[in-house]
Amino acid sequence: LEGPGRPPIVVFVTAYADHAVEAFAVNAIDYLLKPVDPQRLAEALARVKRQLALAALPPGPEVIELKTPRRTLLAAPGDIVALCADGDFTRVFVAGQPALMILRTLASFEDLLPAPPFLRLGRSVMINRDRLRGIEAPSRSAGQLTLDGMTEPLAIGRAAAARLREVLAADRR
Repeated sequence: LEGPGRPPIVVFVTAYADHAVEAFAVNAIDYLLKPVDPQRLAEALARVKRQLALAALPPGPEVIELKTPRRTLLAAPGDIVALCADGDFTRVFVAGQPALMILRTLASFEDLLPAPPFLRLGRSVMINRDRLRGIEAPSRSAGQLTLDGMTEPLAIGRAAAARLREVLAADRR
């Protein structure tokens, strides 16, 4: 039970109470004594199911909770395309979903989301670089980003465009 890799999920079922301490020392989910009480067995199996569900989640911040007044969306960080500040709110663009207005600052999302791939481009914009597909500069004072998962280009200001060019140039070195 103490080998490398993910340990197995174990429930001991035995007629001997002598080894219970040792069982929990190797992280057993439960230690059932014979004759097995059906209620205790059901509780042990429920704990096993919870443990299996947790083990199935990928490592890191697997799911970000995006709450609006009407619904809550659980999104994997990789599904988040871009975020735009709007006062105390953040407009969150999730692939395949309409934009969500979330009562949370962009700075709080910056602390929550992994960098890379998330890149803060300025005071009001953060993008998932893994979803960046194109950059257009229709004028000197603005830019437009084509991001996988968004139907419309994302408009960015001069400072954000300059920051993105700086990061991309550093990546090429």
